[in-house]
Amino acid sequence: MLNLEKSVGYGKDMHQKVGALRRDIDVHRESKNCVVTLLVMSKFLNLLGASRACVDFRVPTDFSRLNMRKPESGFTLIELMIVLVIVAIFAAIALPNLSNNIIRGDLTQAQANISQALRSAKNEARGRNTRISVAFVNGTSSLTLTSTDGGLAKTILLPNTVTITSASATYTFSPIGIVDLIGTITITSSRDAAQNRSVAIANLLGQITAS
Repeated sequence: MLNLEKSVGYGKDMHQKVGALRRDIDVHRESKNCVVTLLVMSKFLNLLGASRACVDFRVPTDFSRLNMRKPESGFTLIELMIVLVIVAIFAAIALPNLSNNIIRGDLTQAQANISQALRSAKNEARGRNTRISVAFVNGTSSLTLTSTDGGLAKTILLPNTVTITSASATYTFSPIGIVDLIGTITITSSRDAAQNRSVAIANLLGQITAS
């Protein structure tokens, strides 16, 4: 700033402006006020004749409005709590239904798998002209198909949320499709013991029913 007079000229008006600018700078150093800073910067730009070339740097005359802001829209704490309560109510209603749907879905899938396994054993026995056995282990979620000629050994996995209980450990189909025993396989949900399905070998002809 010592050479500011030389850079902008020595005219009387310019000298007065430079002096005023120096006083403003001193005030800024002492106050550290943002409004004073704006005034100093505006005067400096006007002094150099660069205010229009840079930006339209105007300082509002009504400084009382500098810190005034329009209210920002958003959620209040009460509104947020109301939303959370509504979400909690919907969750309390929906979660039990969702859980029941999952249980029913697993039971239905296990029932279909067992029915298909028994029908497949009957058809394989006829097609291979051999005896095919379907073995169940109570309290588990799997079954196995095996043939007496050793050409078939298959394990079928059921959903791990179910367990099976069978009246007989093994059902064997002959080459003509006759089964040696009749009985019922019960499928129970491990999540809700009150929910179950069943698959029955209704007669010695190997008729399969599900309920």
